[in-house]
Amino acid sequence: LYPETASLNEDVYINLSLEKLNLKKYDEMIVLLKAGIRKYPNNCSMHNNLGLAYYSTSKFDSAIYEYNKAIKVEQNEFSYYNNRGMAEYNIKDFTGALNDFSRALELKPDFLDALGNRGMTKVELNDNEGAIYDLTKVINIKRNIGVVWYYRGTAFSKLNKISEAAGDWRKALELGYQKAEEMINKYNK
Repeated sequence: LYPETASLNEDVYINLSLEKLNLKKYDEMIVLLKAGIRKYPNNCSMHNNLGLAYYSTSKFDSAIYEYNKAIKVEQNEFSYYNNRGMAEYNIKDFTGALNDFSRALELKPDFLDALGNRGMTKVELNDNEGAIYDLTKVINIKRNIGVVWYYRGTAFSKLNKISEAAGDWRKALELGYQKAEEMINKYNK
């Protein structure tokens, strides 16, 4: 696919792979990054980007493998932990995901993605008070993320705070998060 890649430098591989990611050309991205990694085996950005390509094609174990390689080389990059946490979340390794989202927040305390992801993970682990705390912090900073309202509503419902839950689900639906409609209908019976 890429006969010219023999002369590319590290940045070109990274930049071109991000273009492939934006264009959703994941197979081409994987081929390109594997060629780049053969040439630059310790480039953490290439391993991270390859993880993103695998994640985008639901190959979560392969994504985790690549994120592990990126983290081994660069242990203080917050986004790598968040990315690995999302892959772990998708294979239902909620404890691993929680640890990675928490590590991302240690490295970058104002990282809203990791805070929201940690809140959603806490719902899965039945730490509903902790989930409400994290998700409320996200909502206080950025009020237009439907999925955050949905998961906070779910945490409220698990604590039998149905009126708070219903309010959050209505807000999630208003913001376009359609899954909330199912919960609203379930509790309005």
